[in-house]
Amino acid sequence: MQKITLYTAIFLVCSIRLFSQNEFPSYHPPLKIPLILAGNFGELRPNHFHMGLDFKTQGKEGFELHAVEDGYVSRVKVATYGYGKVVYVDHPNGKTSVYAHCSRFTGKLDSVVRNEQYRAQKFEIELFPAAGEIPLKKGEVFALSGNTGGSTAPHLHFEIRDTKTEHAQNPLVYAFDLPDKRAPELRKVKVFAVNEQGYLVPGKSQESVIVNTKTGYMIAGDTLKIPASFCSSFGGVGLAFDIIDRLDAAENPCGLYGTYLVVDRDTVFGQRTDEISFEHSRYVNSHRDLSAMGNQYHKSFRNISNPLEIYLGDQLGVIHLLPGESKQVQLTAYDPRGNTSNLVFVLQALPGEPAPNYNPSSEQYWYPEEPFLRTYKNWEVKADSFSIYEPFAVSEHTIPHICDVSTPLQKRITVRMKLEHPKTDVQKYYIAVTTKKGGKKALTTNYRDGWLEAKTNNAGNFSIQMDETPPVIKPVSATVNVTGRQVRFSVTDAHSGIETYNLYINGVWQLLEYEYKGNYVFFDVPEGLTGENEVKLVIGDACGNVTEWSKKLNFIAPK
Repeated sequence: MQKITLYTAIFLVCSIRLFSQNEFPSYHPPLKIPLILAGNFGELRPNHFHMGLDFKTQGKEGFELHAVEDGYVSRVKVATYGYGKVVYVDHPNGKTSVYAHCSRFTGKLDSVVRNEQYRAQKFEIELFPAAGEIPLKKGEVFALSGNTGGSTAPHLHFEIRDTKTEHAQNPLVYAFDLPDKRAPELRKVKVFAVNEQGYLVPGKSQESVIVNTKTGYMIAGDTLKIPASFCSSFGGVGLAFDIIDRLDAAENPCGLYGTYLVVDRDTVFGQRTDEISFEHSRYVNSHRDLSAMGNQYHKSFRNISNPLEIYLGDQLGVIHLLPGESKQVQLTAYDPRGNTSNLVFVLQALPGEPAPNYNPSSEQYWYPEEPFLRTYKNWEVKADSFSIYEPFAVSEHTIPHICDVSTPLQKRITVRMKLEHPKTDVQKYYIAVTTKKGGKKALTTNYRDGWLEAKTNNAGNFSIQMDETPPVIKPVSATVNVTGRQVRFSVTDAHSGIETYNLYINGVWQLLEYEYKGNYVFFDVPEGLTGENEVKLVIGDACGNVTEWSKKLNFIAPK
């Protein structure tokens, strides 16, 4: 097995320091305001790593976005969720820059997108312009910053990707040299009992606080003591560390770049987030401590089913320890500029009896590398291999079920339920999953040959629900006289969710945007539209229930 030696680990951090002194590509800033981060690359987010930089925009929308280098628009997407309005620009150096959550596009890009929206009569579209169709010069403006899609506050989400592989790359390594003299902050350490495959032993973990003193980081008494029951003859323990980082320009916490772990002078584990593939992004659920989501725990070990390529070397990082034994541990955390923090302590197993080996039988447990199938008379749940991150105890259920509601899934599973004796149109039925708070979350559902089918990343209990209630439309700014340049309506749906939204003015389709975060739709008053005009909204949900609102509005031209 390949090992990272202590000298190799030291070289890795030194190379980061040397790299930080080299010149970065002379990219144009994507914003002309100071580049201050709200979030960095590799942060631990729910169900994904953060794949770019979040630049603050002073709490406002509408800042001009600039192409960081010569190139052309290779992809543009308008979506209600996710990245919202997003632009992808390919560059001659083999990189693609990404600009997400835009409020609007400008110039030729705006014309191309708008023409396609009107041609398709849809707000949500995705285009792949030919090379050179929408060229951009370095520094050229093509969009404005915003808060669209899954964004929770105005900002620019910016990415650098390898154009060929489409892997996201760390912009603080490959693009921008932002001021940073602050080392990572170590906050807590957690010890887990694990088996030889790196899988967690249920119910065996212990947390300790890391203290920041004038002389450095330490654990009280410089010794971390664990029960003998954490030890076994074919396993050991794994360590996880709660670590954040901050840059010079802001106090908000950012994510960790890299660590290495040395045990008795052997480097047993290391990580560095230079690049992450989108295929592996959900493996954040294997990398982090899911039992402490309020913390930024990075495991300094992994299990055999974790394929993330951020790890240095091929070892699992399992520390073999028997009752009564002690080992010296050193953790070093570092950022892209080579700022480092160190923690040294003794890991001691107390005397006593070791625990039995944790090797649950495949008959009682579902292992990550195995597929899963439960078939009954009127329901079926199916999952591909590598859909879970840890072995899961399987039990029989009389209702459609997979794992616990709090268990994250790597891949979408398939749920099928027989629709027996429908009381109304089959389109009105859908599959729902019970949420952590006991609610029902509607899943996108198809009907075929007497069965409802849905695919989902949500675990838990599933049920068939019926929706015959149409959406509700309430005017927000649409009085008889319209003097503003934007008109807004509240739209809500109690069950299956808003699916379609269309606007007609005097019988002609017009662009209508849906903002799910605020439960409203809006449209910009078309240029030259004045006087009395018939305005109609048609809002539909996922089960085909439709509500129409229509009224003659008097549009008054601005003075």
